[in-house]
Amino acid sequence: MAAETKRLGLIELTGKHLLEGLSRMKAFLIDPAARTVTAYNFYGHQDDIAKAIECSDVHSIRVTSNETLYVDDNGLFNDEKLDHPWELVGYDSPLVGKALLLGCDAAGDIVPSNYERIKEMVFWRTEAEASVMFSWR
Repeated sequence: MAAETKRLGLIELTGKHLLEGLSRMKAFLIDPAARTVTAYNFYGHQDDIAKAIECSDVHSIRVTSNETLYVDDNGLFNDEKLDHPWELVGYDSPLVGKALLLGCDAAGDIVPSNYERIKEMVFWRTEAEASVMFSWR
């Protein structure tokens, strides 16, 4: 029986690999409400991404050639998430809601990203800045 394959942005994961020891991978969870970037145990399924960032529709953003950021595709339509905008160096639009960052190597295998570098790339915005950014709401 062929292993089930799921595509997650730049990353391809197979159920077979998950069963052979890659059951837990390090990712980074960005939480703008708490203003934290923390290590997160990712188990390799797309549903795990949606659960981690508390959404139903996941959108992927290529951050670097070997890193992908997963965000809520409908985050800009959620007033609660609009109260906590944040920005990522190199990405020209404000982001809202939680996000999960995963790195991969040239073979497509998930690898950890550099925590200190990720923390330096995230800029939290204030509620006053949010009211200007999203004045249409």
